Parts: sequence; structure tokens; C-alpha cells
Amino acid sequence: MKKSGSTIGWFCAVCLLLIFADNESIAAPDAVPAGKPAQASSESKKMGFVELVQKLEAADPWSVEKVSEALGGISLPLTYSNEYILSYTANNFIYENELLVKKVELRLSIRKNKMARLILYLNENTKCITQNNLKKMYPDLYSSPYNSEDTFYLETKRSWGLISFGFKEGRFDCLGSIVFIPKGEE
Repeated sequence: MKKSGSTIGWFCAVCLLLIFADNESIAAPDAVPAGKPAQASSESKKMGFVELVQKLEAADPWSVEKVSEALGGISLPLTYSNEYILSYTANNFIYENELLVKKVELRLSIRKNKMARLILYLNENTKCITQNNLKKMYPDLYSSPYNSEDTFYLETKRSWGLISFGFKEGRFDCLGSIVFIPKGEE
């Protein structure tokens, strides 16, 4: 009987491990299945679009560490530099399993030792954020003077500078990029 009871106990323990192995909560935070975007930390996975923008705004004055923290701990390695600029980039991560960020790029000016630009490029397959959605979230939006044939921008002024929301040709109805531009750089 003892042998049978320990066998059942062992079997139950294996069943529990299999159940937990399917649960994302015990997966290593940096483990990314091949071909899938990285997940932000569990706190930022719950973050929606407006919260994401607000966290990035609150990271002013921007640095690699503060932007990484605002993005939920995403690593921002140095990917490009020259005598004028340092560019830190992260690719393919998800918020709320709906907001897919294809690329985030933080550009820091070497000479001025401050941020030049923070750009988020949204994946084409992400949840669509329309111009009307944005106008409800940011009632003070206005059309940018820098609109072109292939890109349309809506902008809003902030105490620290400007946010420019970009809509690209082929998907003018859905947000494609967000650019944070500090005062003096707009």
C-alpha cells in the first residue's frame, strides 16, 4: 500500500509541474520563444496605450535607465553612435497582448548630453489606434506642419516638449509611430 500511495503522490506532483509549466507566470522573464516578440514585465503587460505614453512622459529628463524602466524593464542596448548621437534600440515587444511595438529608439545627443528623440514604431499588426481615438485621449491635438504625402502627424504640446503621433501611407487610419521631442528640439 505504501508503494501505491507514494506512486500516486509522485504522479500528482508531476501533474502539478506540467500544469505550472504551461503557465507563463513561471517562465523566465527574458525567455522569448523563437519567432515571437518579447514580453514586457508582468506590470507593463497590463499597461495600456495611454499609460505607456504617460510613463514615458514621466521619465523626463530621459535617460536609458529611465526609459527602460518606463517600458517595463526592456533592455535598450547601444546600437549606433557617431560624433553627434548615441542610439539605443529595442525591437519587438508587447503590451496587453494587443499593442505590438516593432521598435523603440532613444537618440541621445552627445554634445548637449540630453535626449534628442524617443521614437516608438508600432507593428502593422497591432491594435489599431485611430485618429479619432487619439483626439478623444488628447483633445488638444493639431495637424503638424511637417506632414508629407506618405505620413500624416498629429501633435500635442506638453510642458517638456511635444508628442508627435504618426500615421503612414497604406494605414492612414491607424497609428504607426509616436515621437517624443523635448523642448528646444521641436
